[in-house]
Amino acid sequence: MSPAFWFSTGLDILIAVLLIATIAYAVSLSRKLTRLRDDRDEMEALIARLVEATDSAQTGIEGLRDHAAELGEKLHQGIDRSRGRVDELAFLIERAESLSGRLDGSIAAARPLTPIPTDAPAAAGPPKVVKPSFERQSAKVPPEEAGLLKTLQGLR
Repeated sequence: MSPAFWFSTGLDILIAVLLIATIAYAVSLSRKLTRLRDDRDEMEALIARLVEATDSAQTGIEGLRDHAAELGEKLHQGIDRSRGRVDELAFLIERAESLSGRLDGSIAAARPLTPIPTDAPAAAGPPKVVKPSFERQSAKVPPEEAGLLKTLQGLR
């Protein structure tokens, strides 16, 4: 046997081993490609669902933003109305205090000054409180204050 024969046979065996390794690698690669194609369909479906969910979320966010702007506008309108009412109440309170002071002065001026007897029994009880009648005094009150008096009577 000549050395050329061993060299030729060795090369043939080497090529056969490399071919077997190439075939094994090709089969493995083919399986991976098949799984990748199968996974690609699932991945495309997943991406489609993700895009759909993103679009739905975008629409929801825009709706929330619009609703929040609408509620903010309503809140500002409510605050503006409340500020107006606070101003009105402050004005009414100021007028009521002025009117109360004038009424107290009128009542004090209308009552006769009588001395309190010092020998009166202490167990007589508390003095009776007489509520003033606003109808009788309304003739003395200017018209704008008469409306305020009627409003205050309605609150009682």
